[in-house]
Amino acid sequence: MRLVSKYDPAVLAKAIADEGITILNGVPATYQRLLEYKAVAGLERLDRGSLRLIAVAGAPLDLDLKSRVEREFGLRSRTVTASLSVRPAYPGCASTRRAAIRRSNGAAGRRGPDQDD
Repeated sequence: MRLVSKYDPAVLAKAIADEGITILNGVPATYQRLLEYKAVAGLERLDRGSLRLIAVAGAPLDLDLKSRVEREFGLRSRTVTASLSVRPAYPGCASTRRAAIRRSNGAAGRRGPDQDD
């Protein structure tokens, strides 16, 4: 796992290419800025490195962006849906309302329609 304090698409592109990253999770803006970096830097293609899974969560994903990212990396993206009540506090951070996610049995998350408490 690699955590960074500030998102920089150039640093991410280099990390994907050189550091053996296999799974990349991000909000749609993560991928949008990565593609913008590619265009501004004049790169023909982003190096996929060891990347084998890309996942998107936290905001609605535009189908055009999804297609462009999948083509760029030669991967199908997995849209992740969260069962937690998440609201953005500022870019790169999310907060949750504990009352909305704590169930009577102590489990986190909201009960799905086919789940018993």
